[in-house]
Order: sequence, then C-alpha cells, then structure tokens
Amino acid sequence: MDRYHSVFYSLLYFGLTCAHMYSESTVNAVPQVHLSLDTEPPLTYRLEPLEHLEVYASSMDAADEVPDHDPQHCHELLNHFSQRSSQFVHCAALAARPLRLCERCYLPYRDFSTVYGIIEQDNTSCGMSILRSDQLQVVFHIASFLRDLWFRSKCEACLVNETRGNETHSFLAPWTISFLNQLNRTRMCFNSSGHEQYEGNSSNVCTNCSHEYSNLGDLYTLLDTNHSLCMDLRDAMNITRREWSKTFGCTVPMYDTMPVIFISLFLCFLPAIFYLSSFLHSKQKTRRLIMPKRFRPTGGDAMFEER
Repeated sequence: MDRYHSVFYSLLYFGLTCAHMYSESTVNAVPQVHLSLDTEPPLTYRLEPLEHLEVYASSMDAADEVPDHDPQHCHELLNHFSQRSSQFVHCAALAARPLRLCERCYLPYRDFSTVYGIIEQDNTSCGMSILRSDQLQVVFHIASFLRDLWFRSKCEACLVNETRGNETHSFLAPWTISFLNQLNRTRMCFNSSGHEQYEGNSSNVCTNCSHEYSNLGDLYTLLDTNHSLCMDLRDAMNITRREWSKTFGCTVPMYDTMPVIFISLFLCFLPAIFYLSSFLHSKQKTRRLIMPKRFRPTGGDAMFEER
C-alpha cells in the first residue's frame, strides 16, 4: 500500500511541475503592453465664422448636378423662410400666456405661409432641393410643425380672409372683435370692483358685473354653436369663469330655469286639479237627476212610472 502512495505522489508532483513550466513559457510568449501617459493632445476643431455660411452654401449648391438650379435664388428663399418662421415662433412664444396666438400672430403666420407656399410652388429644382434633398428635411419639418400649431389653435375660426388681386389678407372676424370687446368690459368691471375681495366681501363684484358676465357667456355660447371659436377665445373664457367662480365666489342666476320650474309645479298640481274638477262635475250631474216631489210626470214620464 505504501508503494502505491509513493507512486501516486510522484505522478502528482511531476504533473504540477509540468504545468508550472508551461504557464511560464506562455506568459513569456505574450508581448507586454505598456501604457504611456505621454499621449498626443486631442484634436481641436476650428469653427468657421458666420460670414463663411454664404460661401459654403453657394459651394454646396454649385455641386448640385441639376442644371436649372440657381444657387442665389435658393439662398434667398432660405433666408426669407428663416426670417418669417423665426418671427412667427417669436410671436407665438410671447403670446403663449395668456393665449393670444390667433389675435396677435396672424400677420407673422401669413408672411411665413406665403414664403413657404412660394418654396412649394417653385417651378425650378430649388424647391425640391430645399424641401426633400436630404433625409433630415429641416425646412419641411419646421413648416409642418408651425402649420400643425396653427391648425390645432383653430385660428381660422376667428379670422376672415379677403382677396385683393393676387394677394390674400387675413383680418380678425367681426364676431371675434365683439367677443374681445365684451371680454374687456367684463375684465374692467372685475378690476374696478374687485378691490373688496381683499376685505372678505366680493358681493360688489357679483352684483355690478353680473350683467357683463352674463352677456359674455351668452356670446360665447352663440359662437360655440356656430363653430366660430378659436383657442384664444376658449382660453380667455375659461380664465374668466375660473376667476368669477373661484376668486370672487360668484354665481349666475339661471333665468332660463324659471319656465322649467313653473311647468314642473303645474304638472305636480295637475292630478289634484283633475280629481277636483271631476268631483265637482259629477256632483253637479247628481244634483240634476234629483227631481222635486211636487213635480207630476206627464207623457213619456208617466208611462215610464206605470211600467
């Protein structure tokens, strides 16, 4: 048994020695990589000044393969589009709160829409080059966003278009001006009578401004029925209603419910009236059938008694 143990340990020692020698040879065969901190400085990029933009755009346009491409004309269209779109965005941002997009920005939007329409209808290859010559389509997506903003605002409902020659001009509609005037009168009433709310009493506002507020609500309902409301008017009415009910704690008397109340009361008393009239009518008929004792029947009545 001891002989077997000695043989086993000898083989185990031999295997470990071979494995150690193999690992040393493998490590020596792998090239050592030494990292040096003395690396080269990073690359720096030099920005071209803005005045080189025109030269760069002209060179890019000159490289276009389309023969009827006018670089100067395309650059002018891009310049006009940039100016008109930026003016509309600037106006829309300033008119965001309180919302007055349709009231204040219809002229910048008209100018933007005119320039973009010229680009779309351009007969040369310049229009196609500006709109769809690359995958990003910057001009196309900017115009789509601005048009979608104008469409979701429903500004056309508050405007009227008038054609003069070859040009179309937009103006605020008469109903829009009437609503804005009534809104101003209501707001002026709030401001002139609202100082008492700080003293814990807003009854002055509710009393003095009830007529103006009711007229504003009636006009809003009429415009809503005729689909003549844009988001400017809706937002203004929501703010006015919130201030009327929450800030001043006022309510509007519902005059339209008075006929409903009278009709309901009439229907409630109708069964009583019906039964009372039926009782009186039947009692009157009973009295007519009672004949006096001194009355002596003659003719047909006598024959009826004999039978």
